Amino acid sequence: MKTDIDQTPIIIRIASSFARFTALPLKRVFTPSPVSDIRAMVFWPLVGWLSGGVAAAVILLLSPWAGLPIAAGVAIAARCLLLGMRSETGLAALFSAVVNKKRGAEGL
Repeated sequence: MKTDIDQTPIIIRIASSFARFTALPLKRVFTPSPVSDIRAMVFWPLVGWLSGGVAAAVILLLSPWAGLPIAAGVAIAARCLLLGMRSETGLAALFSAVVNKKRGAEGL
């Protein structure tokens, strides 16, 4: 028994995942349907791997000239820009705790 979700082509599901979980302007070209949007979660690890690959590439390319700490900071910023801070809940909690001057478990 196949549903409409199983009939959706895999490229549409991958594009839907990137449209949902990144800050890339894919919604200008591609608007995911609710049916393909249900399966977007399946390809969320692919989005994570590719965004992590971008961060690793930034570190590898920038660290010989700027040093590792600066390259790591730029890589984190590039990943946050690519994902639009959609999956950075830990980083958002850290900034919130720093701004509100909370410590320990209270900050989390």
